[in-house]
Amino acid sequence: MNPNYPENYPGYPVLPPPAQPQKKNTGLIIGLAIGGSLLFFVLCCGGGSILLALAGSDDSEPVGHHPAAAASPEDPEESESASTYAEPTKDDFKLAVKTLSTECFGSAGCLLTFRVDIDHRNDKPLDPYKWYDVTYKVTGGDEPLTDTIEVTGDAEEGYFNLLRDTENTIEASANAGLKAVTTSVSLYKSCSSPCASEE
Repeated sequence: MNPNYPENYPGYPVLPPPAQPQKKNTGLIIGLAIGGSLLFFVLCCGGGSILLALAGSDDSEPVGHHPAAAASPEDPEESESASTYAEPTKDDFKLAVKTLSTECFGSAGCLLTFRVDIDHRNDKPLDPYKWYDVTYKVTGGDEPLTDTIEVTGDAEEGYFNLLRDTENTIEASANAGLKAVTTSVSLYKSCSSPCASEE
């Protein structure tokens, strides 16, 4: 201000205000420098670990890997057959001989006609779709006699059926006491329908 002129004098020169010194944004520069250093450290030092972690998180199955197939369950029909019907053995059958007629020929001896009655002693019935051969031996005659009875399960009654007549003949004395025992049991065949209906 010029002391020789009043402030409101028309010719008083107006001077611009003194320039303010420009502040440097040092905080921003320091922040960018620290951030750049951290980014460089992550990319150079920790980048491999991060990539490995990301790759390890992929839970897709390896190529060519296939989980083992589950074992197929047992066939329900076979399982039901095994649990419902008996698999017979020779001890399951008790035999008895019934003499039906006797014909004698003097000193030549007699011819006895008999029938073998069979009893299946098992809590489970025989399978009606299977045909079994029950082989037996009769003693008490002049010579032992071996023969076979064919049996199968009964689809309706749950017991068993004879597939042929059990009558037979043997040379023996008139008062011979005939006895029969089971010697073996074997499966002859399986049937597509109840075996008794195929005879």
